[in-house]
Amino acid sequence: MENTNNQSAGARPDHSKLIAVLCYVGFFWVLGLTIEPEKNNPYVRNHANNGIIISICYVVFGLVNIVPFLGQLVSVVGCLILFVFTIIGIVKACQNSTWTVPVIGEKLEFLR
Repeated sequence: MENTNNQSAGARPDHSKLIAVLCYVGFFWVLGLTIEPEKNNPYVRNHANNGIIISICYVVFGLVNIVPFLGQLVSVVGCLILFVFTIIGIVKACQNSTWTVPVIGEKLEFLR
């Protein structure tokens, strides 16, 4: 019987793109920091850093939401902007390119 699997025996598939995409989904950026071969990949670390920044901003906007009216308005607008940044990050991760969150990402870098 012929082996239809293109991978050689014992070779691991590259999951970098999947991990980079997951970095933008909730707190799954932890995967980019813990899974062994990808945690040292600069591509995955860039997207994990963006995931950390976006997660922190969501928490901050959640706290701002406590303030009546003005805080709620700022929170809604901020969360919509973060949602757009999340979509852009996922698209960039699917394209195998690095990307930095505008304004905030230029000032904060958790992973080097």
